[in-house]
Amino acid sequence: MSEKSQLNFWSQRPEVTLQLNIGTIVMGVFLKNHKSEQLPFFHLIFKQKETIKWAFLQHQ
Repeated sequence: MSEKSQLNFWSQRPEVTLQLNIGTIVMGVFLKNHKSEQLPFFHLIFKQKETIKWAFLQHQ
């Protein structure tokens, strides 16, 4: 699966998009409140997204 079709596949899943959007909103709020801790937190959110994506792709 090419990266582009993977992206299209990914964006067609409303439940996944919602999950990622919630993660992004949470991250935004967190960064606003805790500027000094942004890198570790950003990394954690990113790892969670990748884990969700990987787990999801495994179930195809």
